[in-house]
Amino acid sequence: MLHVYHVLKLVTVILFIEVAGERPRISESALERDQDVSAGTNDLRSFARPQPPFSHGISNAIRIRLQGIRVQGKERCPQWPALRSVLAKLGIKNPTPRLTRVKWSGCDVKAIRLSGHKAINGTLDHEIGKLKALCELNLGDTEVAGDVRHLKGLSKLQKLYLYNTNVGGDLASLQNLTQLELLSLLKTNCAGELASLQSLTQLWLLNLGNTHIAGDLASLQRLTQLWSLHLPNTHVSGDLASLQGLTKLGQLDLHNTNVAGDLASLQRLTKLLELFLHDNNVAGDLASLQGLTLLQSLSLYNTKVAGDLSSMQRLTQLQGLYLDNTDVVGDLVSLQGLTQVNNLDLRNTSVAGDLTALLPWNHVTDINLEQTQVTGRLGSEWRGRWSKLRSLKLSGSQVEFLPWPGELVQLQSSVWTPLHAQFSARAILPQLNLLQLNGCPLNGDVSELLQPLCGSPALATIEAAGCRLSGTLTNLRPEDVVVDGVLFSKWRPLLGKSLKVLNLATNNITEIKGIPASLQVLILAENSALNFADGVLKEALATGTFLDLQNVALSNTTEAAELLREGFIVKTEQVSSMSTEGGYRCHSILSTSLQVSPEKFLPQELCRCSAGFEGTGAHCRKCGPNTFSEGNGSKCTPCPEGTIAGEGEATCKCTSGGKFSPDQSPACQCHAEHGLTNLRGAGNETETCAPCHDTHLRCPVSGMLLTSAPPEIGFARLRNNDTAALRCLPPWDTRCNSTDSNGSTHFGCASGYGGVLCSDCEARHYLTKGICEPCPTGDFTQQIWSMAAVAGGIGLLAVMVLTYVWSRFWGANSTAEMPSEAAPFSAVGAFKDQMKQVAPMLLQTCQLWAVLAALKSKGGHGSSDSWEIPFIEASQLSVDSLEGAVNLQCALNDGAAVRLASALAAPVAPIAVLLCCLAMEICCHGFGVASALKALTLFYVGGASAASKLLRCQEVDGEKGSLPPEFAFRKSVPHLLCHDSSMTYLDAIGYSSIVFYGVVVPLCLAYLYARQHLALLPGKATAPIAVEDGDQWDIQLSDLQRQKSFERQENLPVNGEVARIKRLLAASAAHIAVKMHGRAHVTLKDGVVVATPSSGDTCGTSSERVPVDSRGSEADWPLANISSFVEAMGNKSRDLSEALMDRCLLEEAEASERALAGAKQILFKYSRCQSFYLEIIQKLVAVGLVSVVNSDDGLQLCMAFTLLMAAATGMAQPYFHPQANSVQCCSFACLALAAVGFSYEFTWLSRGSLAVPFLLSAGLALRPDSTESLAVRIWRQMGKEIPKLQDGKPLEVLVETVSFV
Repeated sequence: MLHVYHVLKLVTVILFIEVAGERPRISESALERDQDVSAGTNDLRSFARPQPPFSHGISNAIRIRLQGIRVQGKERCPQWPALRSVLAKLGIKNPTPRLTRVKWSGCDVKAIRLSGHKAINGTLDHEIGKLKALCELNLGDTEVAGDVRHLKGLSKLQKLYLYNTNVGGDLASLQNLTQLELLSLLKTNCAGELASLQSLTQLWLLNLGNTHIAGDLASLQRLTQLWSLHLPNTHVSGDLASLQGLTKLGQLDLHNTNVAGDLASLQRLTKLLELFLHDNNVAGDLASLQGLTLLQSLSLYNTKVAGDLSSMQRLTQLQGLYLDNTDVVGDLVSLQGLTQVNNLDLRNTSVAGDLTALLPWNHVTDINLEQTQVTGRLGSEWRGRWSKLRSLKLSGSQVEFLPWPGELVQLQSSVWTPLHAQFSARAILPQLNLLQLNGCPLNGDVSELLQPLCGSPALATIEAAGCRLSGTLTNLRPEDVVVDGVLFSKWRPLLGKSLKVLNLATNNITEIKGIPASLQVLILAENSALNFADGVLKEALATGTFLDLQNVALSNTTEAAELLREGFIVKTEQVSSMSTEGGYRCHSILSTSLQVSPEKFLPQELCRCSAGFEGTGAHCRKCGPNTFSEGNGSKCTPCPEGTIAGEGEATCKCTSGGKFSPDQSPACQCHAEHGLTNLRGAGNETETCAPCHDTHLRCPVSGMLLTSAPPEIGFARLRNNDTAALRCLPPWDTRCNSTDSNGSTHFGCASGYGGVLCSDCEARHYLTKGICEPCPTGDFTQQIWSMAAVAGGIGLLAVMVLTYVWSRFWGANSTAEMPSEAAPFSAVGAFKDQMKQVAPMLLQTCQLWAVLAALKSKGGHGSSDSWEIPFIEASQLSVDSLEGAVNLQCALNDGAAVRLASALAAPVAPIAVLLCCLAMEICCHGFGVASALKALTLFYVGGASAASKLLRCQEVDGEKGSLPPEFAFRKSVPHLLCHDSSMTYLDAIGYSSIVFYGVVVPLCLAYLYARQHLALLPGKATAPIAVEDGDQWDIQLSDLQRQKSFERQENLPVNGEVARIKRLLAASAAHIAVKMHGRAHVTLKDGVVVATPSSGDTCGTSSERVPVDSRGSEADWPLANISSFVEAMGNKSRDLSEALMDRCLLEEAEASERALAGAKQILFKYSRCQSFYLEIIQKLVAVGLVSVVNSDDGLQLCMAFTLLMAAATGMAQPYFHPQANSVQCCSFACLALAAVGFSYEFTWLSRGSLAVPFLLSAGLALRPDSTESLAVRIWRQMGKEIPKLQDGKPLEVLVETVSFV
């Protein structure tokens, strides 16, 4: 009555709340889900802790329901914000306190149960630690991630389910959760040591399977309350003896760990229901377990356990017994009393006994006794037994299975039909689905196997391979059957409807009269000979039944051959198999349902004898020595004369190494890509075939001769009947391409090319940019007149240029310059001055770049994509680079003579121009020398390069192989051989030119250097000094010779005084340009230049009155002031003043020195005229480059020359304009990179190295002015105003550089 009272009270409260509308009703199913405490075990039966009495359960339900009703208002609880954050981060959108899977106790959260929801895919983070009263957390089987370290503060936690989640972390984080009773971390990412859990003494369930934990079992000795321990697939180790104190254990799963020990250690665990120790190092005797009478599942497979099956007799509760791959022995009779077993696996053991001992097992579903000593046969006692058995695996055992002959008739009565249910209880194996008997000694007729099983309605697979079965297979047709004295007429066997797979491979089946209609797979492989009844094979193919007839010969091939002709069977187009020993090749069958060995299935139709054999079908024999057979059933034929063959050869071999062609005459010819070395009948009896590719010839077809085979592209012959070709010179794919000559040349040259290695142009062709082009057709008279007009125009232009230069020079020397107000200097003027300095350097870079292009022909590639090289070569202004522009080669109809004249004129023409320029010096003071130096800048590199080419002999081919001496030719005139004694004048002209460019020109420049050095000696006696007085600078000249005073300089002649003033102004201009900015006032008083800045402008910042000697000598000042002088003036003003004073001295000397008058501009190019020696070095470097560029070490030497010049220019900074120093240094460095680019065929590198100096010049052009240029402008301006300064009048100068930016 008390229970009834509680129920009525609960109903009343619920009805009252629903009527009042305070809260929707909570379903019972929700409560049941909330109370679920699944442990998430892996492939084990679910378990639960014993439940409290029914009355207590009802009261708990009432309490939980009422608490759920009172959830209203939980928003005010302190733990609600933390709970809301936890739920949101777990993946619950818009969580509310009314969530039925959250259990409250007052304002404390007691349980969170979200297991089984894949939508829970958030993160478990530190917010969970704020729920201090939490007793249960169930997130099992969700997508939650996170770390268990966030749970270490939940000291009241009793149940923790995180199985099958993405949670990870170390077990050490849980060591303070001492109230934990259930812990399931199955299939998580957790790791750590078992020792971390030894403080959790209240645990009764621990599941850490499939995690990364490790440790020793000894760590669990204190957990005496454990009832369920699951640690499978972990790194746990230790001895089973460590668990003998856990006497409450009911489930123990340690499979696939590192645990070892003896089964005797578990004798005290008498409450065990399930024991899984398979795949371990466990050992011991089964007798140790006979006291564990409550065991329901025992799995010890793949261990070292031994013992006799008789030890298992007391374990009557066993339902699963797995002892396979152990050392267990015994007789099956020992297990007869274990009637509750449903799964038995004893395979690969030494168990013996008769199979019928297990017939009393009415619950068994799976039996596996493979590879045991078990025996047994079908008999009448099998009727009505093993009614639930689904799988019976006996392969490799000693089971005979087939009934004794006397019992076969009795067993036929065991079949039954669903129409007669009264016989179902006595059927044989009514639920059997799989029967495996492979390798069992059945030794009988196949019908004796199938007939007893005809009444098995579920049997789908029978495997009986290698069982020594014989007889005939039928289609299980209807027949008369007597069951317990009752006759069933034309009864259709149930096996004919259920059987899907029948494996009868490796038996002695002789005939197939029929195939069961339901059968999908029939395996008859390795049966020696089979006979298919008429129509059976065709019917099987039509129904799609898979037939495996590999290594099966058909006793009667008539039907199969007919199916092949009719298209039911289709053979493959390609040969699918071949036998080297048997000498045949076979086609297979194109079918997914029929597998055969063609040499046995239809040998005559599917197989042919291989080459070297004769016969029919798959019956073939080898051909004898000196005979051959081409296969496909042909007979062996004797080899013709001159050929031999070994045993079983497909063809004969020519003794000459050629190709044997029995259908041609002669029968021996060289194979394609091979050629005969000599013609027949030439007296050489040892003709052999050699690979054409080795000699660079093309033999695309058989039967070719090496003496007539055309050369490969890029190769050419030297003589008419040569048996090898040599690599041509670049561009070899253009020169040596016999496919382009339409068969007009036997040497391999392309159309228009000829000579040694196709290096010359043929008649009616002209050379331009290194390529032979055909001459235009038609009358050349008009072209001759046109060229004459062009030549006249060039001559007229030359006269006009000379006249203009003459007038400028003569006017400059005959007309006195009148002082005029200087026009404002602009950035354009500065750019012009800069280009006057940089342009010759860029021209020299282009000329030397074209010289280095010769390294490209040494890289080994024939074709060239550097189309720009011929155009850059034109910058050398050499005659031979213009020979293609004025087409005299075609006009005079003698290209060779024109090219010879061009080669001779190329080195001589610059010399003639230089001599003509020097001749003008007779009548024009300094003009001839100036013109010669300018011509030297334009033509020097081209002339030196032409002289080197004229002397150069080509003695190697394109692959650096030596040419025969009689074929060495001159590089610039390929039609002339180097050893032709009639051409000695060429050597004379070439060597004379080399002496002129390499010796005469440097000596002339050295003479200029010596003359300017002598002219500058008087200037060494004086030096400027500067004194700073506030914003004012006083500059005067000081005599470096102490014995002379300033007074002795006052009685100079007028011209000498003007010269001294010019030098003083030069030094003053340098100082003003360096130290001042803006506008400055300059006055001359008593031999002292006073420079003061205009209002608002600046000057030097030194505050002391410091005397300065521009050469750093002591002069007339105390030695103590020398260091102050260097600090105040600086190196730049010192060097600049010296450079401008040198210019004064050169201008003073030009009236008496022709050489210095003409060389004034080139000397002014350098910051100090003493740096003119670099001009000589540059000329020697240019000669060196043209001399070594074609040597074996050309790359290394060229890089050495160019890098040394770049380093010398960078360190010495010899040029007056700083932009010129940068461009010159960059140019030589880029020439070194160009050498690498040409040598290794890096086209991008060679092109880029040519572009960089131009890009640098363009960048420098944005700021074309410099302090040096400013100093020159100030000096020139003050020099024009000397009379004004002598009168004491002030002069204002602008101290500013100009720029485009």
